[in-house]
Amino acid sequence: MQIVICDDDMAFCEKIEDCVGLYAKEKQIDMKIDVFYRAESLIRKMENGFSFDAIFLDIMFPEMNGVETGRKIRALLYELPIEIVYISGRTDYCMDLFEVEPMNFHIKPIHRRDIERDLDKIVRRHYANSMYICYYDEMTRKTVWLRDVQYISTENRRLIVYTNDRQKISIKGSLNEFYKRYQSEQLVRCHRSYLVNFAYVSRYFKNTLIMKDGTEIPIGRKYLQEIKQGWSRYDIGFY
Repeated sequence: MQIVICDDDMAFCEKIEDCVGLYAKEKQIDMKIDVFYRAESLIRKMENGFSFDAIFLDIMFPEMNGVETGRKIRALLYELPIEIVYISGRTDYCMDLFEVEPMNFHIKPIHRRDIERDLDKIVRRHYANSMYICYYDEMTRKTVWLRDVQYISTENRRLIVYTNDRQKISIKGSLNEFYKRYQSEQLVRCHRSYLVNFAYVSRYFKNTLIMKDGTEIPIGRKYLQEIKQGWSRYDIGFY
């Protein structure tokens, strides 16, 4: 995994780098860490093909601020599920962060345990995003990344997979078997006939999940508590 730290405070970068390094060693996870002291340096490297899995990003820089940097990350690496964790000594930019969709926001000073919790979530999402579904279309083997799946429904004893590029893929199998195989923090069971990817949910309202494309997915009574808990863990927020 590629982790980036971007802050103009060298001592603070060193602290975060030490926390990430210790975490990687304890968990026996291969993590490569890159440190940038200027947002512009990071942007230039991204424009030359550099990418990463997660970033710990300050908001206050002398020139380009962290919000603008976050927008650049989303624009340049739009196909990748980059996890952004903001860290700042100020809170007056909080409302501007929503459009960047960060995973978390911390007020300085930050503690090692906070970083470890963020890394736990980053690792879980990273492995979930690395999973893919295999299926056959007219005798041709094809794949679709699990991260690109918005939701799955059942129809005439088949699974219908709806993707973020508006594909509608029909595959063999039962929803129970599929859920057991691909269950993750993001992919959850909300109804006897539906699985949803929390990454594509825009709102949770009473007994309905409203997807970013406007589709309304019902929540079965027996799954209501699980959805509430999953929604909270995923940090989307309640509306």
